[in-house]
Amino acid sequence: MVGRVGARRVDSLVFHSRPRLTDPGRVVGAKPAMFCRWVFELLGARAGDTFVDVFPGSGGVARAWEAYTEVLSDA
Repeated sequence: MVGRVGARRVDSLVFHSRPRLTDPGRVVGAKPAMFCRWVFELLGARAGDTFVDVFPGSGGVARAWEAYTEVLSDA
């Protein structure tokens, strides 16, 4: 995915890193869904774009992509 020219940019994200102790199936390095959404918005991602999760790990990024594009498709 390549960022689009003129896409809305938000250049900072405040996230306090801490262990997700409430998620027993967590994977070290898993990205929170809000982080993923911020990246998708930063890139100007749209429903119908191709997304390849090169390092699937927990699958959380792929699930965040599905949720993100689902919301875009409904709009």
